[in-house]
Order: sequence, then C-alpha cells, then structure tokens
Amino acid sequence: MTTKEQAKSFANAANSKTFAKYLLPGGTWNNWPGRFFRSLLYIVGILLVGSQLTHATTWYVTQGGRDSNTCTRSKPCAKPDYVANNLARAGDTVSVAAGAYDYGRAALDVTNSGTATDYISIVCASRGNCKIKNGVSGNMAVVELAGRYLKFTGFEVTNYSSQGNNMGFYVTGSNIVINENTIHHIETDCSDVGGGGIQLEEFVANITMDSNLIYDIAWPTGGDPKCGKSVRQFDGIIAETNGAGIIITNNVVYHVSGGWGVLYGNPKDNMTNPVLIASNTIFSTSNGGIVLPRPSAGSFLIDNIILDTGVKSYQCGILYDSSVSYNWTHNDLYGNYGGNYCELWGSADQIGGPVQPTDISVNPSLGTTFVHWQSDGSGNYHEAAGSPTIGAGTENCGSKNPFPICAPTHDFDGNQRGINGVYDIGAYQNQSTLSMTTHSPLPDGTPGVAYSHQLTATGGKTPYTWSVTACSGACDADLGFTSGEL
Repeated sequence: MTTKEQAKSFANAANSKTFAKYLLPGGTWNNWPGRFFRSLLYIVGILLVGSQLTHATTWYVTQGGRDSNTCTRSKPCAKPDYVANNLARAGDTVSVAAGAYDYGRAALDVTNSGTATDYISIVCASRGNCKIKNGVSGNMAVVELAGRYLKFTGFEVTNYSSQGNNMGFYVTGSNIVINENTIHHIETDCSDVGGGGIQLEEFVANITMDSNLIYDIAWPTGGDPKCGKSVRQFDGIIAETNGAGIIITNNVVYHVSGGWGVLYGNPKDNMTNPVLIASNTIFSTSNGGIVLPRPSAGSFLIDNIILDTGVKSYQCGILYDSSVSYNWTHNDLYGNYGGNYCELWGSADQIGGPVQPTDISVNPSLGTTFVHWQSDGSGNYHEAAGSPTIGAGTENCGSKNPFPICAPTHDFDGNQRGINGVYDIGAYQNQSTLSMTTHSPLPDGTPGVAYSHQLTATGGKTPYTWSVTACSGACDADLGFTSGEL
C-alpha cells in the first residue's frame, strides 16, 4: 500500500460510522467526545504516514544482481546508477557489494538528486573493493555525477580502453561529496581538451573531494609519463569552477602526466570564491604540485606535503599569482624541480620562490618522514615514528575562514586528527600516542650521593620537552630539567 493509499485509509476510518459505533459512547461523531477522537485519529494518521515518508531506505546492488529485482538485500540489483536514478530518494543509501561492475561503452551516470538535508549516498560496502570500469575512449568519463546532493564513497574507478579516456569522474552537479575512492589508469589522449582523475565543470559549487587515492593518470605502470612536457591540461584533480565551497582534503596524488596534482581555477577567468586545499600528499607528477591560475584572495593552502613534482616539465611545488593574497602555511615542500614556489606564468615560466616561514622542507630520502619512501608510489606514506611532519600542521584558518572546517577532522584512513591539539602535515595523522616507558617507582637514591636517572617515552613527536607539573613531599618543583634526565 502506498503512502497516499495509507492516508486515504486513515481518512475513511476516521469517517466510519461503524468505527464510531464500537469505540465511542452512543456511536456517533456528533458529540464533543466524537469530534475530539476524530481529530486525534487524523493527527495519528498524519504522523504515521509522515514517518514513513521520511524513512531512509537502503537499496542493494551485487555483481550478480538483476535490475528487474526489487533491489533488496535478498533480491539485489545489478547497476548502482540504475538504483540511484530510479529508486533512491533523498536520504537513501545505495549499498554496493564487492565486485567488478563493467559499464562497457557507457559511464556510470547519476542524474537523480537528494536534498540539502538528506543526500543520496552511493557507497561501496567494502572500501576499495567495488571496481567501476569501462572501455570508453576520447573525452569521456568512467563516472558522471550530474545530480545534486550526492555522496559517492569507497569505489575503485578505472578505464581499460587501449586508446585511453580523459576523465575518471566528471562532475556537472553541485553539492557533492567524492570520498575514499581509488582512481587510476585514466590514460587520457594528451590533447588540449583536458581531463584527469576528478574534473569539475565550470560553476559547480559545494564539492568536497576527500581521502581519494589518485595515480597513474596517463602514466603507465612501470613506465614514463605518456604526455609531453608541453601538455598542461590533465591533473589529478582539476577544478575549473568559480563556484563557492570547493574543499580538497586528505588526498594522495602521484604519477599524473600532462598536468598537476591539483588545479583550481581557470586561467581565462578571475575567480571570486576561495578554495580550501589542506592535508594532501602529492608527489612525482609531470608538471607540478598545486596550481592556482586565477584564484580569489583568501584561498587556503595548509598542511600539504608536495615532493619531487615537475619531473617532466620542470615546474614547481605551488604555482601562484603574485597579485593575489593567499593563506598558505605549514606545508612540507622539497625537491620540486621548478622550485617550491613559483610565480604564475613568469617571464621564464618559473621564478623560484622560497619556502614560507611556517613551512618545512625535508628530504624524504632521509627516511625520517615516511615509513617507507618510494617516489614511484610503491612506498608506505604513513608517517615514520618521530617524523618532522608530526605536530607541524595547523588547524587555524583565522576568523575570515569561509569554510566549515580548516584542517580536516580525520585523515585518509579515517583516523581522528587534532587529539591533544596535534595536527600533522599530509594525508595521514600519526596514531602513536605519547606514553612514558620509564618504570615506576624510580630507583631509590642514597643520602649524600648525587642522583641521576634518564626518563624515557615513546610515540608523539620528538625531541621531547620535559617539565615537572606536580610535586609533593620533600621535592623541588623547580627542578627545571628539559632533557628527561633527573
């Protein structure tokens, strides 16, 4: 029975004389108890029907499902976008089981929309284990998001065409979250039409791209960049939009041929809305790290790691417009071929810039930054114990921050940031907690004999600073040691 039929049924019941005969003294609606009870029934009916109207539904998709099914757990459907477009309503979730979903010569295309308070969520039930693939070529995408108020979470997105295609995600709708996806082997045609891992169309707004792994964009596995050094139109994330609310956080981007790790803005237009680019790890790209051709004043670039970019075209870590005021702080830039910072389209296209005073610059080959550094993407890019990036970030964007966040509240793995006020640089937040390893109680001392004992700890950020926070009995609260040795 539909909700409309349910509402009609309640109305008929509320006007039924038979109903009144059994439930009301005298069996009539005409006295005041009858009128009161009838009104009460109307209210109860509205509440019951309304609760069903707002109830969120989970729809199910499996590799062996059929779109003629009811899309329930026991009778799942076959294609995520079929369910999203034909069955899902605001607040619903399309749960996709692990498996490969081959769209052949088409794209997964979501045109339906949620609402500002209730997004439609398309979610892989096992992060990274739902492969969306197709064999399109030319200026086409694997996933197209044309609706609004959507979340697309946890998928692997790739293309298997020998000729290559130009886009992983193509976004023409606004109010969209693209998070926790792996986007790779988008080969591109190296033409001037552009593309990349995630491409935002002009004027889309309120797009969050968070915790995505983007790699091998026109960069064959084990090979060299496919596009020549003059190609600049293919990026890991390409946001050529002047829409407000663009947030790019916690992404890991490497091996992008013919472009940058992240591009925001459009060289032809003056941007009027700032962008937030925070806590990303970008390395080994053909052009450079982050480029802002024409961003508006007030954009934030904080807590990013940018290493060894510009391997083909010898461009820099962050390319900027010197006529615009930015908020860039607490980044780690090193080994970028055109310098760490360079001015936008300078006379030689490169004007080497210094590291900002709040930045750090650490050679990853020293082995102190990551668990295992490899420039080809085969390493482990979690922070090493005592990494110089631990606690070197910030979450302070100031009072003029137009975004709901500054530093993200979580990292690429979903772990919490900001515990005890600690924010790290890069896509990962170190999870080792500071703890004392010195056994208690301390060894006894001997009267008249000098006492010395080294305190030890593990986790957190080194070098440690020691201090006395409390003292009782016959002790001196002003011991003043900082090295950990009593």
